[in-house]
Amino acid sequence: MEIDPPRTEIDPTKKEIDFTEMKINRTRMEENQSRMEENQSRMEENRFRMKENRFRMKENQFRMKENRLGMEENPLGLKEN
Repeated sequence: MEIDPPRTEIDPTKKEIDFTEMKINRTRMEENQSRMEENQSRMEENRFRMKENRFRMKENQFRMKENRLGMEENPLGLKEN
């Protein structure tokens, strides 16, 4: 990730407007906005994945309980004919 060079302070005594500096700042703002939107999107995707994973964990816990109960009923794992 690039590090922005230090910004120059605006001199209130200057009579001319530095349009180049304004353009640079606008570009930086737009880049930051874009990054923020990308991060927001990633966060939403991650939240969705977390919910899916929680659901899978609960399913797996349920299966483990079922398997444990099945082993208590049939400790040797013998099949019934």
